[in-house]
Amino acid sequence: MDLTTRQEGAAVVLAVGGELDLDTVAPLTEALGRAARDGAGQVVVLDLSGVTFADSTTVNVLLRAREDLGDRLRIARPSAFLQRLFDVIGLEAALSVHGTVASALAGGASTDATAHVATSHDTTSHDGTGRGAVGSAVPGVGE
Repeated sequence: MDLTTRQEGAAVVLAVGGELDLDTVAPLTEALGRAARDGAGQVVVLDLSGVTFADSTTVNVLLRAREDLGDRLRIARPSAFLQRLFDVIGLEAALSVHGTVASALAGGASTDATAHVATSHDTTSHDGTGRGAVGSAVPGVGE
């Protein structure tokens, strides 16, 4: 995992790349924790355009950061992999996701999360197992 930090006015931008999993996510967790502790009122933008893989550890880190930072946390440019993951689990409903870093910095409306939530919470079983979307295989994720 690669992590670079830069100041953009009163905000901090954390650009993340590579694989995010249990073995690699610690630097991101630490950076987000510092921002929550030390950056009173500071907007934190996570530029996730370079992320090639993420597991449930990453989802937990993002949700905890949202809990700690509230509306100050903004996600920018999630990679195709992450966007698919967000769509499947309905994460955009909990996060402020933006198409660009500039949009995230400006604090404008996030992407249309309602459309993603509507499709993400479909628990109808499509594989005959009765497990619904959570227990079934997710095409496109991890490929």
